[in-house]
Amino acid sequence: MLKNIDRRLLTILLIIFVQMIGASMILPILPLYAESKFSMSPRTITLLNTTFFGAQLLAGPSIGRLSDRYGRVPVLIISQIGTVISFLMLAFAPSVAWLFAARLLDGVTGGNIIVARAYVVDITAPEKRTQALAYISAAFGAGFIIGPAMGGLLSGLFGIQVPYVIAAIAAGITVVITWRILDESLSAETRQQNTRQRRGGFTLSMVLQNSVLTKVLLVAFLSQFALGALQSIFSLYTAKVMLSEYSDKATQMAIGLMLAFFGLSQVATQMALVPRL
Repeated sequence: MLKNIDRRLLTILLIIFVQMIGASMILPILPLYAESKFSMSPRTITLLNTTFFGAQLLAGPSIGRLSDRYGRVPVLIISQIGTVISFLMLAFAPSVAWLFAARLLDGVTGGNIIVARAYVVDITAPEKRTQALAYISAAFGAGFIIGPAMGGLLSGLFGIQVPYVIAAIAAGITVVITWRILDESLSAETRQQNTRQRRGGFTLSMVLQNSVLTKVLLVAFLSQFALGALQSIFSLYTAKVMLSEYSDKATQMAIGLMLAFFGLSQVATQMALVPRL
């Protein structure tokens, strides 16, 4: 049994790693792509990011409920397919509306990490859960190291649309891995039980009644708020202020490397601090 759990954990970590390579590949270039191809203003570009995160905020709880009811694997596959389609829409977008539609789709279906965390909780013992979830963060960070560097390099060498196509291929690979290799973590009996329990309802007020959980959620919100603000303006600020004297290709590569170092610091923090908890 332990061997099976280890294999499933390694599989879900591989899925997250490959998925994050693709997802983070577009981070260095999306603002620059929107500005250069569609002449979008910085304000509109930040709204583009807000569309993604807003859709993810609204759809996230529903994604979690669906995975409880129908299983982790089917919902994970649908989420990944949505990501593939959204990346292809970004690559070949004919208008600004397509960009917003692509980010909206990715936000609505982008519950990959939510479902992956739930999957890990399903297959690990309570005393090993913190370490297993830390592995998810490490896989997330490792993908974030490679993805931005690849995105900046590919856009600089082959054109700014190429990383979107490669990101779509990476997301497609995770669909195949999930479909062919990953085992379902919830039994049919557990899914039926989850369905019956959900009928009783689960509201935000119930969460807020738990003071410890409320504080944890507040810290997570502030952390993600800062990260989201950074993602919205980092590439534009760096290109116009720090690297304004360099060519577009050099700028894209440099931004990718900067974000890669951010991912490296995240992995180092996870590996050094979490085992001490």
